[in-house]
Parts: sequence; structure tokens; C-alpha cells
Amino acid sequence: GGAGAQAPEGADAKVQQSRQVAFALFLGLLIDGVPEGVLMGFLAADGHLTPVLVISLLVSNFPEAFSASSLLVLGQLRVSVVFGMWTMLCLLTGSLAGISCKLLLMAFPKYAEGAKLPMSVLMCIAGVEGFTTGAMLACIAAVCIPEALARAGKDGALCLSTGFLCTGGFLLAVLLKATLG
Repeated sequence: GGAGAQAPEGADAKVQQSRQVAFALFLGLLIDGVPEGVLMGFLAADGHLTPVLVISLLVSNFPEAFSASSLLVLGQLRVSVVFGMWTMLCLLTGSLAGISCKLLLMAFPKYAEGAKLPMSVLMCIAGVEGFTTGAMLACIAAVCIPEALARAGKDGALCLSTGFLCTGGFLLAVLLKATLG
């Protein structure tokens, strides 16, 4: 183990910074994914889980996931670990969607036939929807925008930075949802 085998201190700091940003993005997607899965289940129970919504969720989450994955690999995590993290998150979100749909239909079987839900359940659904939106905005404000500003002019074009892509994906998803329903 000669001195030439060690990475320069700046490289270690970049690896550590990449890991921190990547784990913050992953945590943001995890916090966002839980209520998102529940919301998808509620919408599926009502027959309102539209392809536009699914595409909007994909468009808003993909840049964050792609950026976080790239940063985790830059942070020297094994590809199998990174793949396992995203697989677990996808399975968790999908499972929550299925479970929440099933539970809502078990509690209110006539809901699938067009019956109205009690106001308390509607308020709960609205709360979940608000929490989902808030989690995504918090992740963008706390991680993506500062990361875009920190990398601006350092690692290439601003439009290719992690934060810019994540924020752009979110705004595109909002535009899709607003214009196409």
C-alpha cells in the first residue's frame, strides 16, 4: 500500500458529496413514494388512475431516480446495491397501491359502483394528496435546486445538472397533469 494507491482528498470529498446528495434524493423519493402509492390505490379503486397520471408520475420521478443512481455509482456503491434500492422502492410503492385499493374497496364495497365516500375519507384522501405534493416540493427545494446551483458552471451545462433535470421533470409532470387531466 504505497501513497500512490490512495485517492486525492478532493476525490474523497466528491465521492462523499455524491453519496449525500444521492441518499437525500432517494429518501425524498421514498418519502414521496409512500403517499404516492396510497394515492394511486385510491384512484384505482375509483377507476380514475389514468395513463396520464401514471406517465406524469414516471416523468416526475425518473430524473430524480436517474440522477440519484448516477450519484450513487459515483459515490462508489455497487450497481447491485443501487438496483436493489430502486427495486425495493418500486415494490413498496406498487404494494401500497394494491393494498390501499383493496382496503378502500373492502371498507366501502359500493364505491367501485359509484357510491360516494364519507367526507372523513375524502378528507383523508385529500390529505394524502397534499402530503405527496408537499414531499416532492420539499425534495426539490431542499436537494435539487441547491444541487443545481452548486454544480452550475462546474460540471458542464446547467441543463444537464441533477437538480435542473429533477426540477424540470417535476414541472413537466405538473404540466402534463394540468393539460391532459
